[in-house]
Amino acid sequence: MNIYRHLIAVFAVAFIACSSQAIAQDADYKIYELFYNNLADAESLANKNDAFAQHILGIAYEFGDGVDVDLSRAVDLYVKSAENGYGLAQYHLSELYFDGGLLPINLTKGTNWLKKASDQKVPGAMYELSRFAAFGERGYYLNKDLAYKLCVENYRLFEHPHCALSSDLEKKAKEEAGYIGTVGAKNISVSDEKVHEKEFDAHDWFNKYLYFVSRGYRATKVLLKSVSKGSGRAADTLGRLYEDLGEHQKALDWYKKGAGLGAPAAMYRLANIYSRDRRYTDFVAVSIDHREAAKYRLLGALSGFPATRRSTFLLAHKHLKNQEALLRKSAEAGNAYALYEISSNAETDKQRMVLLEKAADRGYLDAIFKLSKNYRKGRYVSQNYTIAYKWALIGLMAKPASPEKIRKGHVRFAEVLDKASINAAQRMATDWLKEHPNFME
Repeated sequence: MNIYRHLIAVFAVAFIACSSQAIAQDADYKIYELFYNNLADAESLANKNDAFAQHILGIAYEFGDGVDVDLSRAVDLYVKSAENGYGLAQYHLSELYFDGGLLPINLTKGTNWLKKASDQKVPGAMYELSRFAAFGERGYYLNKDLAYKLCVENYRLFEHPHCALSSDLEKKAKEEAGYIGTVGAKNISVSDEKVHEKEFDAHDWFNKYLYFVSRGYRATKVLLKSVSKGSGRAADTLGRLYEDLGEHQKALDWYKKGAGLGAPAAMYRLANIYSRDRRYTDFVAVSIDHREAAKYRLLGALSGFPATRRSTFLLAHKHLKNQEALLRKSAEAGNAYALYEISSNAETDKQRMVLLEKAADRGYLDAIFKLSKNYRKGRYVSQNYTIAYKWALIGLMAKPASPEKIRKGHVRFAEVLDKASINAAQRMATDWLKEHPNFME
């Protein structure tokens, strides 16, 4: 299921449920209330294999947002949502398998789900897969051709693309994609434009618009053609044009159209308009509605820009008073990710390290490497290279970097530790792995 087609369906439900309600700024929004009337409605749809509802409820159960924290239920919902074809759930599930915590680290399963999300054009997934292929990270085989192909696709499809190639190859990918600012969109000239039009998709039409604008033409008809083909970026651009003209209602309508077609930029603009961000104070006819703002902010995160499980939660709750409370609630239930997040706000160095130890003991890779770094640099704890190497040995098993970077990681410690200390670190790492058999599958 294409992520953007699904988002359009979600908007229809969301507008019916939410658009007419003015919500106080300090309201406590439950994540499922942004899209459904109540928990029962969301659960009913999830039980009918609605992939979006399953993913939203997975977030709710992971952090106890309107429900009791239930990490097993959260994982079950994430898996079902991914299996039912929701691209962001597939991407987030790959992250769980790569980073550990809620699930044992499994590089094969992580890669398989990442490929599925990339096939659905989830921007973050495409970038991650291209990075793995370019450098051999997470145990993925080196495949420069795949990395290049994904880079070209990123530049063809997205307004803010990311590429994991060298500068020379990235420049070549931009040119092949016809990314504006290099050689001009699709290398189209006025004389040969009609030759290719029958083959144009929405992105081709939008690139054609950029081409003409770069040469001083307004090309509004070309922009409308791009919208008719399904380009959210084109609709968002029309919104900006009307905003510049001071026609704010038309701008709002086009932003909504762009959001419905999956343009993250339009979603974030709407979030800022409904929260009356200082950059959008001219939209005086639009009533402040913080629920709508929270909804669009979450949809922006779920669209894949930025697309991580972390940003999905944190952006969804950016303006909520209870974000820290939800993280603590989830941490108390043993969520390694939440333990890691709240560690940065610990009152003392000792408390920070205790929280990191707890997150690491639950197999969360970021916490494991953070402990190694803290012990190596003597940050928040007495410097101890042996313990630092112990945690590094454990973390490097998940192959988070290229083989060459992993080798350099070992060399770094070999330069400061004697043989006895290296052996001691290896024994500690081995003992830890025996005590945590579910760290990796």
